[in-house]
Amino acid sequence: MEEIFQVPLASFQLPGIPGEVQGILVTNGHANTYVEPVIDGWILEQRGKHGRTVDFMHLDNLIGWINEHRLANELRLALKELGIAILEV
Repeated sequence: MEEIFQVPLASFQLPGIPGEVQGILVTNGHANTYVEPVIDGWILEQRGKHGRTVDFMHLDNLIGWINEHRLANELRLALKELGIAILEV
């Protein structure tokens, strides 16, 4: 997870330099009750020591975020670019 902050973003991907880079760990399940405090501590450490923003997000929340920000078309384009089939139900 820390490596995403160490790799510079290529300038051709963005129109300018981002003011903030945020890391989001997306999972398909909830954190184990013994692991969750460790994750919370690590996230606080990243914010306090390095000024990094890291979020822990369940896959269901990601879908809600995509809908809330009206990014369904961007998701479709990204999946198409990656060669991932979209199943319509």
